[in-house]
Amino acid sequence: MTVVLIVDDFPTVSQTFLVSKFLGLLTRGWDVQLLCLGEQKTMPDYFPDLLEPTAAARIHAANNDATQAEAILHDLRPTLIHFEFGALAVPHVGWKKALGCKFTASFRGYDLNYVGLDQPDFYRAVWHEVDGLHLLGQDLWQRAQRRGCPPTARHTLIPPAIDTTFFDPAERQHTDAVGTVERPLRLLNIGRLVWKKGHAYALDVVAALRAQGIQTELTIIGDGVLADDLLSLTYRLGLEDVVEYTGAQPRDFVRGQLGTADVLLHTAVSEGFCNAVLEAQAMCLPVVCSDADGLAENVADGITGFVLPRRQTAVFAEKLALLAQNPELRQRMGIAGRQRVRDHFRIENLIDQFETFYNQVLDL
Repeated sequence: MTVVLIVDDFPTVSQTFLVSKFLGLLTRGWDVQLLCLGEQKTMPDYFPDLLEPTAAARIHAANNDATQAEAILHDLRPTLIHFEFGALAVPHVGWKKALGCKFTASFRGYDLNYVGLDQPDFYRAVWHEVDGLHLLGQDLWQRAQRRGCPPTARHTLIPPAIDTTFFDPAERQHTDAVGTVERPLRLLNIGRLVWKKGHAYALDVVAALRAQGIQTELTIIGDGVLADDLLSLTYRLGLEDVVEYTGAQPRDFVRGQLGTADVLLHTAVSEGFCNAVLEAQAMCLPVVCSDADGLAENVADGITGFVLPRRQTAVFAEKLALLAQNPELRQRMGIAGRQRVRDHFRIENLIDQFETFYNQVLDL
């Protein structure tokens, strides 16, 4: 039986979760194929396993040509097609009948929080035809029902997963109080420069900490449409000497930054789940994040970090000041974070859960 994973443009640096799933199922013996409806980008160095012949032969691109996409699918003769983003399924629900196969879809946040909000029945055909839904967590399952999904629909909650062997801090130690001129508090923020990630609030938090005399540096990894606006705000707040924008970076760079930071700061106003937060916890890094959507399912409040009301600059500054002055707390939260990821968010867990889900859909 053939399972075809359907995506848009592929691969991008943020699609580690998808690459891990594709390769994991392939390793487990599944006949898994990947169809890119948009452009197939040049395979980058940060996904070397995709260059292996076995994997490369299973990646197909339609180059924004619907006729070509249908021809590829007819050649592959899938038993199941899985849309990795729910919004991609909307114009292609008819493929289920045309191909005589099962149809499943993932909802990761953006598709439920933003797409089609002006159309009450935007996902009606998907809810009616889908054989199974995958969502990252309970918050998104509730949102799907508010968007019209029947509560009786077959669904599974499978959170993201990361490679805990790659994201390994070795013997990381939080030993000193920080926040001084000699040793500033090092904050790290990872995410596309778009409004929902709330970077402007992160800048406000840095300004608030410095106003309290807590010397703070912030590194922001990511790029996006708000780059110029955020840079302008950085200068208006007088933070140009303590805030660094690196642009989008491969995971080797991200791991290096996670290894030298003191705290991951994530001030999102909307978030499906957030892989970067998982990576930080795996690297024994405390997380101070907002309560946006699925983040409360990701971080254990008071144990692996703090989950705080979104947009509340003063509250964020208070908790970061506490962590700056208390290396024992940073150490304890860091250790608990790595254990949490190892217990709940390993790639092996994700592949196990998808195998179970697909077997149920296919009645195996």
